[in-house]
Amino acid sequence: MPICYYHYTRQSEDWHPPRPSQRLCRTTNFFIYENTTHKWGNTNIVSASSSYSFINGGQNNSIGLGGAGVFFSGIAGGQNNVIDDTCSSTSFAVIGGGFQNCICADTSHSSILGGSGNCIADSCASILGGTGNIVPAGLPNTHIVGSGITAVCANTMHIEGLWACGLPVYPAFYPYAPGTVFAAPIGGTPLSGCLLYIM
Repeated sequence: MPICYYHYTRQSEDWHPPRPSQRLCRTTNFFIYENTTHKWGNTNIVSASSSYSFINGGQNNSIGLGGAGVFFSGIAGGQNNVIDDTCSSTSFAVIGGGFQNCICADTSHSSILGGSGNCIADSCASILGGTGNIVPAGLPNTHIVGSGITAVCANTMHIEGLWACGLPVYPAFYPYAPGTVFAAPIGGTPLSGCLLYIM
């Protein structure tokens, strides 16, 4: 049984079967197309100024409504998620899902896995989920795990809580390389607890 694949065209902003010249290759039940912009789901919008970008599902998600263009980016699903391009383009951005997450304009290589109300305003940053997390502009290479965190330092992982298991115990493997996290049992800690040190 033949399978028909549709794609979104920037010129007509309409759906139609791809022309044979646009089919690059076929694998099992899947086509790869060249220079197309895709959108599925309900009331999702991919702007005409965006290329090589897609929305795979969900509702009320948008890519590139500011006019500068969003390139090589995608939203997998969720609701009310935005990859913005107001006044400046955005590239290589990914939102996995969730609700009301935003990757701001003038960024590249940033991603939000899920959660709600999260926002990234610089490049090479990530938020793994949670709610109400912010990576402000001026803090590249910043990553957040948790909820309610506003990043304060570039090139840093911000974590709300950390449960660390299987750490080396001082002094068994001393000396440690710089940056090693290790455990050092001392009196006064909770049962089976220890302090963590960074060398």
